[in-house]
Amino acid sequence: MEYINIENLEKSVKRFLEMYNTYKEDNTVGIFKDSVKEALVQRFEYCEELFWKVLRRYIINNMGVNVVSAPKIVYRTAAKLEILDSEIWIKFVDVRNIASHTYAEESLDIVLSVVDEFSIYSSQLLQYLRDNIKNEN
Repeated sequence: MEYINIENLEKSVKRFLEMYNTYKEDNTVGIFKDSVKEALVQRFEYCEELFWKVLRRYIINNMGVNVVSAPKIVYRTAAKLEILDSEIWIKFVDVRNIASHTYAEESLDIVLSVVDEFSIYSSQLLQYLRDNIKNEN
């Protein structure tokens, strides 16, 4: 049984939401505004990566289901277990992949187009995991 480190995920989501709120305040200008956007994209990428890894460990440890170590498979398995909507989370994976492999202004805009949704769904999934993870130390 692998230990599930939800603390890192919680910190990551907290930082994402802080940056998201700064971005949504929209009172930044110039290079600072660009820096906030870039930081928000990085936070999104990091959170999404942690979510599927923590979720995989949760499914294996707490649900007794062996799942391959690939984000889309983990999300599809979680959907079968009625934990989340896989279409939404697979969209986040696709957006993350675009952002991680394409260093252009367009990829920034693609990520920014999903941050509202991600802020909602990440909070929901984090709460589910908090409520349901049972670690054996």
